[in-house]
Amino acid sequence: MGYIPSSYVQPVNYRNSSLTDSGMIDNLLESPDEGVKELDLLGEWTDLKRNSAKTCNNNPFLNGVQTNPFLNGNLQTVPSSDKESNSNVAVDLLLFDTGAPTSAVSSSAANSSLGNIFDEFPSTNRLDLEQPVKRDNPFFRSKRSYSLSELSVLQAKSDAPASSGFFSGLKSPTPEQFQSREDFRTAWLNHRKLARSCHDLDLLGQNPGWGQTQPVETNIVCKLDSSGGAVQLPDTNISIHVPEGHVCPGETQQISMKAMLDPPLELNSDKCSTISPVLQIKLSNMEVKTFIILEMKVSAEVKNDIMSKSLVGLQCLRSDMKEGPYTPMQLSYSYGDTIQVQLENLEPCMYIAAVAQGQNILYPYTVWDYISKKITVGVYGPKHIHPSFKTVVAMFGHECAPKTLLVNEVTRQSHSPAPVALQLWGKHQFALSRPQDLKLCMFSNMTNYEVKASEQAKIVRGFQMKLGKVSRLIFPIASHDPNELSDFTLRIQVKDDKDAILTQFCVQTPQPPPKSAIKPTGQRRFLKKNEVGKIILSPLAATAKYPVFQDRPVLSLKYGKLLKTVVRQSKNHYLLEYKKGDVIALLSEEKIRLKGQLWTKEWYIGYYQGKIGLVHTKNVLVVGKVKPSYFSGPDLTTSLLLEQILRPCKFLTYIYASVRTLLMENLSSWRSFADALGYLNLPLTFFCRAELDSEPERVASVLEKLKEDCNNTENKERKSFQKELMTALLKMDCQGLVVRLIQDFVLLTTAVEVAQRWRELAEKLAKVSKQQMDAYEAPHRDKTGTVDSEAMWKPAYDFLLTWSSQMGDSYRDVIQELHTGLDKMKNPITKRWKHLTGTLILVNSLDMLRAAAFSPQDHEDFAI
Repeated sequence: MGYIPSSYVQPVNYRNSSLTDSGMIDNLLESPDEGVKELDLLGEWTDLKRNSAKTCNNNPFLNGVQTNPFLNGNLQTVPSSDKESNSNVAVDLLLFDTGAPTSAVSSSAANSSLGNIFDEFPSTNRLDLEQPVKRDNPFFRSKRSYSLSELSVLQAKSDAPASSGFFSGLKSPTPEQFQSREDFRTAWLNHRKLARSCHDLDLLGQNPGWGQTQPVETNIVCKLDSSGGAVQLPDTNISIHVPEGHVCPGETQQISMKAMLDPPLELNSDKCSTISPVLQIKLSNMEVKTFIILEMKVSAEVKNDIMSKSLVGLQCLRSDMKEGPYTPMQLSYSYGDTIQVQLENLEPCMYIAAVAQGQNILYPYTVWDYISKKITVGVYGPKHIHPSFKTVVAMFGHECAPKTLLVNEVTRQSHSPAPVALQLWGKHQFALSRPQDLKLCMFSNMTNYEVKASEQAKIVRGFQMKLGKVSRLIFPIASHDPNELSDFTLRIQVKDDKDAILTQFCVQTPQPPPKSAIKPTGQRRFLKKNEVGKIILSPLAATAKYPVFQDRPVLSLKYGKLLKTVVRQSKNHYLLEYKKGDVIALLSEEKIRLKGQLWTKEWYIGYYQGKIGLVHTKNVLVVGKVKPSYFSGPDLTTSLLLEQILRPCKFLTYIYASVRTLLMENLSSWRSFADALGYLNLPLTFFCRAELDSEPERVASVLEKLKEDCNNTENKERKSFQKELMTALLKMDCQGLVVRLIQDFVLLTTAVEVAQRWRELAEKLAKVSKQQMDAYEAPHRDKTGTVDSEAMWKPAYDFLLTWSSQMGDSYRDVIQELHTGLDKMKNPITKRWKHLTGTLILVNSLDMLRAAAFSPQDHEDFAI
């Protein structure tokens, strides 16, 4: 081992260097040109990108073309030898799925030991770069090496041309803005995290390696033994069925399936049209004994008339190469849009495509005239929305809209941005009678976000539809106020060549990136440790064995002496009345904020003479845990506590489908659920006629029985569905499920109660602007542009869901802040609608109930 001066080190291979990401060489493609070769769609743009000028970027993890940060010997500015590029005007063109090109390294870059981060800009925009090392900057001293963060600052000194990538508006932090190096490092990491969450390849230094690690097509690889089985391509209706004994006992066969979105030109003409993606099937073991069966749902059916059925049929074509030639195979099964075919004479690599084909079709008719074909439209975007971003609308001639789509945007820069992997936001299918020019229009339902007027409509040419090529249309979206970011709805219209609407649909965008570094403005309480475990809901969190609810006295109470007599003129179920000098038991010393007769006060949850309610904190002197001898009234037990705190549940509105889904996902034992509801030792046939295989369906059948019993008008003892359900779940110690359901019930009930006054509530809770309120109402407006009074709860509910998700995970805070906001209204509904007060008591008493009913009975250390 020894020391080698940095000026003696040169890159071994540019290709490997550009393909690395976080220290790992990407093995998805055998070479960076593989994606380009396979699709062969770069054409003349390859030469343009090879001859284009170099650009600077702000990413400290990639310095120009060379990624080695140690190749900056004397840190001198080297003029570029590439003089051919004389324009830096961005060309906003879109290619089909192309990989990142590997342009040849210029001689000055390959032979010089100096980094490319100081190369000059294209000749039309030449800049005199200042000396990179600033002596007066505390981050830079006279030294031989520089950190990645320092190198990013040197790059940021030059004004880069305006970005035309998928995002804009994110600026790298500069050290001059910070007092210490640690602050700068934190800001840079936060910036990088945001950039990655938006999949912004421009801000990631246009590193081709990162983009190529994203999935290119929908694919699956699995291994089957002699017992056979089925392999389904994810998110599609394409599967392979392997019979038992396909390979010899003890041997296995690896099956790989990949859906290729763009079909070869051979498969689409006037007499033939692809109705599935081209499926690549690879097999590892050719020592087989049987055939395999391929089953596909296709995107077309032959029309149900004699002429169509005599001229056109659905077929499966097969080839050993993607580009063909393809030969037809006999279908073993065809019904509607589902076909099956037996794959015999298996090869290590096969390409299969389903087509609608006719031989005797005469001009001017085409195969489209005899089939009912569906087109799939997919809307793709980044993982999180941003103040300025771009969405892509893709049109497929088949049903397979992948979950991830690679999109390229070509610019006249040194090396084009790598493919950006965008996520599927939503998809829609519609019938298309013939190949024709289609106009796609996109609109935002929220006034803060706007699709640029010049970009609102894009054209897909008819010949592209006929060739079955995937069309990708970019729609830039920008916000008017970057400080008011929230998810919104996009409406997409598809019009024919006569400007008539063929179909339209809506897609909900994802949320903005989480604001982890921004502190909330209002007074907030941290989530308690014992609250964290109660909000995590998932099938994995469900326990197979539920504890037994114990009916016993509640011991861990504090007691207080009442300092004042209170008799209320307007009776309230949840505000206690009491006499001076009596003793009251306090369930906790945590205070609840609530408006009394005139102003907002702080209250304790108390138990007085058999009743649980609120007592004003200033009327109680807390004396400790010793129970006074003159304490009057019955002792508080877990059953009494459970019965009292669940009183408001019966007045809360709910959505049955939502309740059913939550219970199916989070309850793991129908038997325990049924016993807790009071259906003791009853067989499963009591709840459902057919034998159900899965546990979630059994849980749903028990819930359905409860609903029937509670809604039965002949039942003399009418029960409340909500109260019975909450009682059972609390007896099963499912507190996390209860608080989730309670919060959903409260938000929905509040929306219904507030209805037309929801705008006033929105202003009190979150200071929502008029434009945002209009955006909440926009999806619910009728043809006249108004929202029906009976439907006004819908925008109110949409707002409350958004607001509560921004509040965080503390269900107590959500209900407390909601109550406070309602109290602030001019004529608050809480004056007559008291059930939210009862719900506030409920969620703050759950810890006491759980500790008493399920914990081991401990001896308390009483003060003497």
